[in-house]
Amino acid sequence: MSRIGSATRRFSVRTLPLATLPLAAAVLAGCLALSACAGCASATPGPPGPANVSSAQTSPAGTARLGALLRQGPAGHLAPALAAIADATYISYVSFTPSGAPIPVSGAVYVPKGTPPAGGWPLVAYAHATTGVTRDCAPTLSPDMFGNEPMVADLVGNRHWAVVMTDYQGLGGPGVHPYLDSTAQGLDVLGSIRAARSLGVPLARSTALYGFSQGGRASEAAAELAPTRTPEITLVGNAMISPALELDVMAAIDAGTFTPVQYAISPLLVRGLQAVDPSIRTDEILHGPLLRNNAALLACTGASVDQVAALLKGVSPADVRPEGSARPAMTAYFERNQLPRTPNRAVPDLVRRGSADALVTPAWTADAVRRLCAGGVRVQQEIRPGGHYAASDIASAGAWVADRFAGLPAPSTC
Repeated sequence: MSRIGSATRRFSVRTLPLATLPLAAAVLAGCLALSACAGCASATPGPPGPANVSSAQTSPAGTARLGALLRQGPAGHLAPALAAIADATYISYVSFTPSGAPIPVSGAVYVPKGTPPAGGWPLVAYAHATTGVTRDCAPTLSPDMFGNEPMVADLVGNRHWAVVMTDYQGLGGPGVHPYLDSTAQGLDVLGSIRAARSLGVPLARSTALYGFSQGGRASEAAAELAPTRTPEITLVGNAMISPALELDVMAAIDAGTFTPVQYAISPLLVRGLQAVDPSIRTDEILHGPLLRNNAALLACTGASVDQVAALLKGVSPADVRPEGSARPAMTAYFERNQLPRTPNRAVPDLVRRGSADALVTPAWTADAVRRLCAGGVRVQQEIRPGGHYAASDIASAGAWVADRFAGLPAPSTC
């Protein structure tokens, strides 16, 4: 246990403004997201990069080794509450695009203040929920991390673990963010772990994965890619809250069953496809209010609940219709990125989700869990009442990860 000041301090998520919580963005009644997304941040993000970077590059920019550290320095844009409990370091490191090209990716490492336990701080790789798709949507650029800060603060302040959080490629760095590309974001997570472990921070040998919404897809992809891409990393488990594992988007489009919040993220889905295939035009997929308001729906800041509702006014199933070559391209994109693909039996999973999730349809996640179980993964599935996010998710995921760090057998509901 680390100490904050002269006494152990309990960091309370409940004291944070509701607008910073993913609940405020996960459903239309709370805003736009596959997560804690656009418009729920009250702070204005600063320019890309750390505050007062003091160290030179530690590797050439062209180094093509996953996780090679390119830059490090003091992290800026911290919420005061998080700054009081964590020492934060900005990192830039190498990852790979969907086409396999090396790309710099930014992120940050948060270490509890105080003396590390014997063996070093346990490390959690946190894969964040949706924050947007443009460069200024990097969570490390916003004090509230676009709604992800409560998770990081709990892990550091309450659990006394070190946390590394990738921004994902295209957020805070060069390139176009390949939204929901499983391999790219899985590699971003694995690369962040390697980069964190090259800083010289006293870290324990074991690492836990922790993903929320879009981040659940990233953390599961990381677990599946780890044996071949980062075999030296010891993963003790993967905790996922409302993970976007299987997204049967094309069937929902054809059936006209999108929910309002699924319509709201449609421009992000198209942008993810365009990152892989720039020839796809937005007007080949989106129509009506979604096309007219595309730029506003892609923004990561500034939209209130009422503003998002106004942007969606009059939307109908006809407004999401892939046409021409866009249809097979979109179909292939979602099929290629569905998870699980190669379940990793060595990494147990927690899947915690709401029974009435309007963003990640419960039937989609149920099928993904079934396939994880069939693949031999020990999965503890927790289904709670409600939607995409509940305050109890943080405590539940933290307790599950604590048991994995303690070496307790992973339970299974398979």
